[in-house]
Amino acid sequence: MRDVDLEPHRGQVAIVPKIGTLKRATVCDDAPLMYAIPRTNDCVFGGTNDVSDNLDPDPATTLTIVAECSRVLEIEKPRVIRERVGLRPFRKSGLRLEKGKLLDGRTMIHNYGHGGSGFTLSWGCAENVFKIAEPSAVAPD
Repeated sequence: MRDVDLEPHRGQVAIVPKIGTLKRATVCDDAPLMYAIPRTNDCVFGGTNDVSDNLDPDPATTLTIVAECSRVLEIEKPRVIRERVGLRPFRKSGLRLEKGKLLDGRTMIHNYGHGGSGFTLSWGCAENVFKIAEPSAVAPD
């Protein structure tokens, strides 16, 4: 059954070479959205959060992302290795985390709608999934 509250939130990022001075993720939620996440071999600069299902990277958006991340980090603009676009499932009425049953009686856990906060909310949601998945747990109405 289609969830009418679900909508795609488009996220675009730029993958840049590793930034030696960046040891931890840096996130600015105020407009414009900006985050820099260091990884082993590179760094993820982001990002966007638009209601759209367009999966094509936008070169102008990449330039904006790199400029804002560079400004906040106070570094020279790095070269872009690649661009990535993904869709985050966002639920207008809030995330859905509840137990249900399939037609054959098997347990199903609905756990979606986090939008761009999926990683942030993952630990708490995982603990709740574990609790409601236990055989003694009662399915919410």
